[in-house]
Amino acid sequence: MEIQFQFEQDKAIQTMAYLVGRLESVDKVKLMKLVYLADKRHFLRAGYPITGDRPCALPYGPIPSATMDVLDGNGWPDPQAAYQFLHVDDNKVTLKCDPGSHLLSADEKATLDEVLGQYAHTDAWQLVNETHELPEYKEAMGIAAARGSKAAPIPYESILKYAGDEDHYRLNRPVLSAATMNHMLCPLNGGADADL
Repeated sequence: MEIQFQFEQDKAIQTMAYLVGRLESVDKVKLMKLVYLADKRHFLRAGYPITGDRPCALPYGPIPSATMDVLDGNGWPDPQAAYQFLHVDDNKVTLKCDPGSHLLSADEKATLDEVLGQYAHTDAWQLVNETHELPEYKEAMGIAAARGSKAAPIPYESILKYAGDEDHYRLNRPVLSAATMNHMLCPLNGGADADL
């Protein structure tokens, strides 16, 4: 069974707005890296990603794929949802109107603050280069290249494998916490990619 979570568009918008509000203005590519890193960190710590997104490896590094779609105006069911709160101009993202952060738990906000504390002053392209070195990204891009593609999903299993912690991955298998199982999409309950 593949580890998958339910993407929460409104929570992803609040996550982006939380980050943008503290940075005032941020390159779109950097914002996507910050969301990816926060989702990854929260997944490893709490058992699930903040946004519930599915990470993907692209030439500019790992991204939260559905969050990127929302920021590009391709979200579903409302393609314009992010633009009520975020303004994108020439790949610079600013806060138009604060959506609040009521969907984010205190622990999720703490994770976002940690990521900001570590990367707020990192140049966007330096952050792109740093994320190119992440082992889960390298593995996914290797798979993409073997398929003749420029993109590939980054499985949560791969993130667990490279965490370097037997609490996350042992005997060549992911170790799923109760929190992970409680948040996962269940293929038997009609998850988006269920194969019944």
